[in-house]
Amino acid sequence: MRTHLAASLLSLSLSLSVAGAGCTSGPRRVVAAQPPVDPPCTMPEAVAVAPLTSADTDVEVVVVRGGEALDLVGNAMLVTHRFEGLTTMAPIGWRSPRRGVRWIHDTARDRLLAVGGWEEVAGARQRRTDVIGIERASGRVETVVASGAPLTNGSMLQAYDAERDRVVLWTQEGDVWELPLGAEPAWHRLASGASAPRPTGADGWAIASADYDAVKGRFVGLFATADGRAELHALALSSMPVLGWERLGTAGGLAPGRTALLVDERGAGLIATLMPTGLSVARVDLGASPTVTPLYVAAGALAPNTTPIYRRATDELGLVSIGAGEVRLSMTSLSECTSETP
Repeated sequence: MRTHLAASLLSLSLSLSVAGAGCTSGPRRVVAAQPPVDPPCTMPEAVAVAPLTSADTDVEVVVVRGGEALDLVGNAMLVTHRFEGLTTMAPIGWRSPRRGVRWIHDTARDRLLAVGGWEEVAGARQRRTDVIGIERASGRVETVVASGAPLTNGSMLQAYDAERDRVVLWTQEGDVWELPLGAEPAWHRLASGASAPRPTGADGWAIASADYDAVKGRFVGLFATADGRAELHALALSSMPVLGWERLGTAGGLAPGRTALLVDERGAGLIATLMPTGLSVARVDLGASPTVTPLYVAAGALAPNTTPIYRRATDELGLVSIGAGEVRLSMTSLSECTSETP
């Protein structure tokens, strides 16, 4: 959604409520409808389990090809396994002492791009500003750009823009960068001043989750405020200069847990809330009048290291859980949970 665009999740969860009806003058509001009662929906069921080696700790998930496949990125930034077709795994073998790498899937060349990160040198962190490319089919590793990757002390959003064959980055300092992937890739700053929104009277404004909307060429972020509110904002990258984040609407209140915003290639998406006692899922329409429509809430225990994914072709929600020496993929059909809102 990393998708994927890769983006970090805060310890937040989304508890959706009715935000209003219709559109009014001023900022647009998201209408969060009541969840349908029937048909009942359950927790995703396991469809694939594979063992992890003893060295695989602190594993991240990188979703590729629209949820049809995904890679696991493990200990000390070792690309350890490929979860191909959501059923089998195989090592692909790049070892590096780096941590904190930003992972991006270059769909045109079917390769993973490792942007920046840091290494431990003489007891201190040394930042890296290069970009490494790893072909998924062969495992071949190459340096795409030797230096110049943007640095930030806060949040960063990254994505591959297939229409323009470039990597785009946003840093919390408000800078927007691009890396065209043509014959001579080099970083260019596109704009400054696109800082994260700060609503009046709210402190601690942060990104709970974000993803890339390929249809409109923009980042869409779910932002959380210290007073327990959540809002959807968009940062358009299709035209320059970037003017800043646009408020799309509200998205309810917050409760303890982890929230993931997953946007698909049609410009729609999901909000999946991972709670200690279960899972809640809502659809998000990011059109002219954005809406959030809850689908269901299911009870069940979730592993601490669980990442939600969206398999767009079959409209399935997946959970990738890592722990106890194995990785487990669970899936559930969302179309079976969809019915007309009362």
